[in-house]
Amino acid sequence: MNFIIRCKGILFPYQNLTKIFRVMKLIAMLLTIFLVQISSAAYLQQISLDLENASLRKVFSEIRKQTGYQVLYSTEMLEGTYPVTLRMQNASLEQALKAALQGQPLSYRLENRIILITVRLQPPPLLEEPGPPQQKIIKGRVVNSRGETLPGVTVRIKGTALGTTTDENGNFTLNVPEKADTLMFNYIGYSTLEVRLDGRSAWNVVLREQSEGLDEVVVVGYGTQKKSLVTAAISTVDQKTIRETPGASLQNLLTGKVSGYFSQQRSGQPGGDAAEMTIRGVATYNGGVSPLILVDDVEYNLGQFQFINVDEVSSISILKDAEATAIYGVKGANGVILVTTKRGRTGKPSIEIRSEAGVQVPVRTLRTLGAYDAAVLTNEALVNDGLARLFDDEDLELYRTGADPYGHPDVDWYKTIYRDLAPMTQTNLNFSGGSNRVRYFLSMGYLNQGGLLKDIPYKGREPEPNSSKVNNNYYLHRYKFRSNLDIDVTRSLKVKLDLTGTFAETNQPSPSVAFQVFQYDFTRSYGYPVYNPDGSFGYPDAALYQPRDKFNNIAGLMSLGGYSRDYNNFMNAGFTAEQQLSSMLKGLSVKGMATYSYANTATRSQTRSGIPAYYYNPEDGSYTPRDVNIYRVAPYTLGYNGGTPNHRLNLQASVNYNGNYGGGHNVNVLLLYNQTSYFEGAALPFNFRGYTYRFGYNYKERYVFSASGAYNGSDRFVTQKRFNLFPAFALAWNAHNENFFKDKLPFVQQLKFRGSVGIVGNDNIGSVNQYFFEERYVRSGGYAFGETPNAVTAIIESDQGNDDVSWETERKWNFGIDLALFNNKLNVTADYFHNYRYDILTRRQTIPRSFGVQTATLPYVNLGEVENAGYELNIRHNGTIGKVGYNIGGMMTFAKNKVIFRDDPPALYPWQDRTGMPIGTNRQYIWEGAFYSADDLNKPDVPKPAGTVREGFLRYKDLNGDGIINVDDMAYTGRPNLPNTVLGITLGANYKGFNIAALFQSNLGADSHTSFDMAVPFKAALQPLHLKRWTPETAATAEFPALTSNFVGTYMNPNGNLSTFWTQSTDYIRLRSVEMGYTFPSHIAQRLKLSSLRLFANGYNLFTWSSFFNKYQYDPEVAANIGTYVYPVTRIFNAGVSISL
Repeated sequence: MNFIIRCKGILFPYQNLTKIFRVMKLIAMLLTIFLVQISSAAYLQQISLDLENASLRKVFSEIRKQTGYQVLYSTEMLEGTYPVTLRMQNASLEQALKAALQGQPLSYRLENRIILITVRLQPPPLLEEPGPPQQKIIKGRVVNSRGETLPGVTVRIKGTALGTTTDENGNFTLNVPEKADTLMFNYIGYSTLEVRLDGRSAWNVVLREQSEGLDEVVVVGYGTQKKSLVTAAISTVDQKTIRETPGASLQNLLTGKVSGYFSQQRSGQPGGDAAEMTIRGVATYNGGVSPLILVDDVEYNLGQFQFINVDEVSSISILKDAEATAIYGVKGANGVILVTTKRGRTGKPSIEIRSEAGVQVPVRTLRTLGAYDAAVLTNEALVNDGLARLFDDEDLELYRTGADPYGHPDVDWYKTIYRDLAPMTQTNLNFSGGSNRVRYFLSMGYLNQGGLLKDIPYKGREPEPNSSKVNNNYYLHRYKFRSNLDIDVTRSLKVKLDLTGTFAETNQPSPSVAFQVFQYDFTRSYGYPVYNPDGSFGYPDAALYQPRDKFNNIAGLMSLGGYSRDYNNFMNAGFTAEQQLSSMLKGLSVKGMATYSYANTATRSQTRSGIPAYYYNPEDGSYTPRDVNIYRVAPYTLGYNGGTPNHRLNLQASVNYNGNYGGGHNVNVLLLYNQTSYFEGAALPFNFRGYTYRFGYNYKERYVFSASGAYNGSDRFVTQKRFNLFPAFALAWNAHNENFFKDKLPFVQQLKFRGSVGIVGNDNIGSVNQYFFEERYVRSGGYAFGETPNAVTAIIESDQGNDDVSWETERKWNFGIDLALFNNKLNVTADYFHNYRYDILTRRQTIPRSFGVQTATLPYVNLGEVENAGYELNIRHNGTIGKVGYNIGGMMTFAKNKVIFRDDPPALYPWQDRTGMPIGTNRQYIWEGAFYSADDLNKPDVPKPAGTVREGFLRYKDLNGDGIINVDDMAYTGRPNLPNTVLGITLGANYKGFNIAALFQSNLGADSHTSFDMAVPFKAALQPLHLKRWTPETAATAEFPALTSNFVGTYMNPNGNLSTFWTQSTDYIRLRSVEMGYTFPSHIAQRLKLSSLRLFANGYNLFTWSSFFNKYQYDPEVAANIGTYVYPVTRIFNAGVSISL
């Protein structure tokens, strides 16, 4: 028996959860004991010094060796200091620093395992007697590039020990000798700035974060690299930039902010609104196209990535070329997304609270024709068909006036079903801090995203059997926690203990209801009333019966249909240990990591299959049931599925070396072993094993060479095909580091040329079989046995196995340039890439039928080839105008693919050959942009299709010139349903504590085939577009063909006869997000006992410009996929507060 535990809205399978809780309790107990011991050791292990007349440089070097802390200072600071003699045993870090700096013009500050040496404020010397002034006073204010004040900045006169620090508002005052000519500004995390004194007494100084320059550390696969030494194509976005956009899914928040990232948000459904995403477009027509996702080197699937809490993210890196992805071997062809979470820092405990609340509003509000207009068009279509009108003049007048709401209803089903807005709230709490040896980061978050469906009351005759009202609206409740713990066991041994969990509850109407909810589009406004006079749900008159109206009353289904509720549970625990082996070889270290992940989805439901509905006849007051077998509300049917638990175990072991050699030579080497086993229920595990290497060399950071790759494989293939080597090579030249360059072009901070080439793979190639070499059998047909035949189901071969099947392989080329000008105020990055993927899994299509083999049963083989090429451009400028800081950025990615080979049969005509066309290009008729006229119908030389052709019907091109419009005239033309270009423009400004940021984003290069139910008249709710139909009076301006009551029976039916008339561009421009905020001055925050206080308001999907949106009223991102059967995409209006304690 499988029991259920209900815990704060989260449902767990008891048997699986008990095991997890036992393991977690054991881990917690051992961890507590371990931390107590380590914490004690952190304070007991101290510094021992025995130095005589040693320079401060020597003292700092010895402290760094014993503690592992970095000591930051400039050479000029040591001018005027004197040697010290220190003899101490088992002293604390603070005692050692105070002793070393006693009497010196220096002070220190500890920041996240960094000792920052600062200039001690020294008063000006007293003058022995009055005389002419020898000093002048200068004042100023120091801010960052966002206009935020910087307290504690060291301001020093270059070449002296005279200086001061900025106060809590970033202001400083300094007495400057007349002969002083340069001020120096130092602040941890920011680039040192030198300012030449020019006689001014007031200064506004802007410091640039080091992440804006060449000292930035970029997260790469299995490590980090200095930005100036990166040879790969990598885009990085920090948490602050991501957080400027509100939303529940991380995929959506990246849109338009990072080059190479393509996304399509197909739905706004709570818990299901995550965008589909690809890196640099699509390069396969059969295999998976989603990138590999790693969070702190732990693999996540798309669903787990969607639920990541943004407040626990430090940065996200997008790895795009072979040099960046080859180390992942058979998993790297589609690109890699690396998420790095926050970690603890040395210092007093810090608490950050962020709470926000907002509303969701549909991006589009569907406008359908009212009952009167719909009835008029219905009559017109029937008359065009030579049939009698359905509505007489009296009916039309009643629809127009609304005098008979039950017999002649006029229902706006959109307003009946949808609310104007739905709430969304989110709260997150972060704790961080630590000692010299133990640092911690703890994050907890809760998100509540409501749904847009209305709560429709039941007013029927019979009482509802279940008296308690169930919630069948869409919603998402997400609980998230993360704990990252860093422990320095010794000076050379570091340990990380990470634990994270996500518990998400998603709700929707029962599946049968959920599908029909979006069928409100298919119920005409005159179909039936929501309620009858007695409160029962309405149903149409048999005379008005239409195929789409056969569904239950939608409002009734929403009221009584029940719900389906998923409980998604995900937990991950990781242990990492890194041992420095500098005693053996300086720069050598070894590292081991073990992670365990658990995921499961349980489902609970309460559903009804049908509800009572009645046709009310206002003439005699009678009620006719929709179904004579459904005359009362039936009890709910309860359902539960405990799900199939998934377990993933990953082990990694690596050796890392980084060494410097005389003359400016640097070498770094990584060797790594990786093994993953993935279990789903009781099935056989998926196993992955690989070896990774990376070798890097640079000379004085001018010339950089890198070689990386992986030798790995998967057990999905036969032994001989499981492993392969995936190598990559890259070169870079930092021209700005050449001596001749620095002197002639001092305004250029960076000019780097880089190029890479390599081979990567994709083992996500699609198959219902775990193992590609096995045959698959299915139940089909049957046999009869015995004298009295008893039919039994037969087992037949469905798919043949193939021992030669292997992964897809891709060759990647990339050439790029990185440019930084004017003290990093202008940054430009440009890349060109060319990817060629081959060995795409394909069924043979060119085997003659005379062989007696059906191609549908042939095994898949590695045959397909696709080329994908394009370019990227990133431009960013930041600066100040007076006291106003600003930034402007632009991003563009263009990626266009084409099919090189897919073993298609020879085409009868050139226009029917899809070789050379982009993946997803449709085969369709070409509309000439005109409708048939009476003259056209009378001329035998005007090509016409078979069947009924009337005046005002669509006119297609006769491509083969045979005078007949048929399948031979269908051509592969138009654009695919995925964009080939993504654009992003960012604008930002700040003044004192105020800031504003905006993002415009655009997808270009895609078409959508308008689906059957979006525009076909009388199979959907009539739209304003249908008022623009062809009539003899509007022949010159018509935008839609002449109406017919049997549109689906004509050659114009878009479902069976795709044409360019039904194909519409889904290009769009969105004001994707805007954020405005105010950060209170620190003195105000301190009065409130806070470290910082910020108020903000932001929005998402605020405005959309799209021709598809204007014509068919559907969101262009949704329309590019499946049309109407989805929850509406929403815009979000949000406000919140961020507090630090």
